[in-house]
Amino acid sequence: MAKNKAPAVLFYTSDFLGGAALMNMKERGQYITLLCLQRERGHMTEGEVARAVGRLSEEVRGKFETDEDGKLFNRRMDEEIKKREAHSQRQRENVAKRWNKQKDDDGMSSGNTMVLPLGNGTSSSYIDNLSLEQETSSARTRDAIATVMSAYLDKINANPSQQSLDELKGYVEQMGPECCQRAFDIALDEKKTSWSYIRAILRNKLAQGVRCLSDWDAVEDKRKGEGEDDYWAK
Repeated sequence: MAKNKAPAVLFYTSDFLGGAALMNMKERGQYITLLCLQRERGHMTEGEVARAVGRLSEEVRGKFETDEDGKLFNRRMDEEIKKREAHSQRQRENVAKRWNKQKDDDGMSSGNTMVLPLGNGTSSSYIDNLSLEQETSSARTRDAIATVMSAYLDKINANPSQQSLDELKGYVEQMGPECCQRAFDIALDEKKTSWSYIRAILRNKLAQGVRCLSDWDAVEDKRKGEGEDDYWAK
């Protein structure tokens, strides 16, 4: 299984109901639980299956095959996982292409182009070092944006709109990647993984003066000290 999984797989309810037509409710519970576990953890040993759902009936056991390591898996679920991962990878590549194109359009990828005046006593080595620092800073910003974009695609939405990506990029530049990642985590905890919800969190924190994760923590500490509850401070 890939470390960064797609946030979901396609689940065909009619196929599940058809495949479980001869199962009782206990067997259906075992079946759907094992499908979910395979999606989250990959192929499972007999011991893992037994701990998760107990002893399998022949009907449920017949839905799973054994791989070369002796682990159980459902072939259909395996195929859907691979399809979704491939789709998510294509989405990440498309985002990267759009981002790289934007860098080219902005002139960022060609390095620093700022011209500095050469006054008395200004050494060429100082200019070179300053240019290198600025180029390194730009590279770090690009890396931070790429990291957050990838996390958004993996955890939140594998098919984002261009507008949401552009807005997210702006928040990364203003607040840093850690704040955006924390907003993702809050949205996941609250099971409200929409861009509008995440944007509301980031907008709220930005209005409170948050520009980095330590600012966020400081705002939270202050509110706690004043006895106030900040819904988005966790």
